[in-house]
Amino acid sequence: MKILWKTFYFDAAHSLPNYKGKCSCLHGHRWKVKVGIEGNIQSAGGDIGMIVDFSKLKEKIGWIFNETLDHRFINEIIENPTAENITEWIKEKIITELMDTTLTLVGLKIYETPDSCIEWSQDK
Repeated sequence: MKILWKTFYFDAAHSLPNYKGKCSCLHGHRWKVKVGIEGNIQSAGGDIGMIVDFSKLKEKIGWIFNETLDHRFINEIIENPTAENITEWIKEKIITELMDTTLTLVGLKIYETPDSCIEWSQDK
């Protein structure tokens, strides 16, 4: 099995309303999201030898990061925007976008800071 990984970035602020600590205050991050996609390697057409062209994947799901999350206050989108809840929200958006394709989301790695992340992987 081969997994294609594409990385996306967005800048956004959030606060953790149920948290007792400094992260309960408004603060921002440069979020890094690694998206793992599984699919068949194409044997014909313009994407021959590829699972999916990186630019086509960016066209398909890039709006999630560039238009919906970038430079936003995430609390307006997700009620309790912990890294775990943000991961779940992103996962559901990507799965919905890939429904009409032969591609499957199999992994997400979301970095809130350069050394702190959460990882989701598809159960097999």
